[in-house]
Amino acid sequence: TGCSEEGVYADFEADALCPVAHYDMSTLDSAGRPADLIGGNALEIYGSPTEGVDGVIGTTYQINSSSDYFISEGSFPTALQGSCR
Repeated sequence: TGCSEEGVYADFEADALCPVAHYDMSTLDSAGRPADLIGGNALEIYGSPTEGVDGVIGTTYQINSSSDYFISEGSFPTALQGSCR
């Protein structure tokens, strides 16, 4: 699946070790979009964010204005299954 003990996880997903999506802002898919390393649901880029900016891990994009944003190319389930602690 893509689940791993390695990686950087948000507090709410740390116990599951399996996030819904894992966007690698340094790796682009064949269409030039940031890749989702788990489900293949890449990000569409809108506006003109600056590419190749140093991030916590690897490179990322810098959002320069409110017209710079990303939207996943596909939808996610309307309800996620799991437990809350």
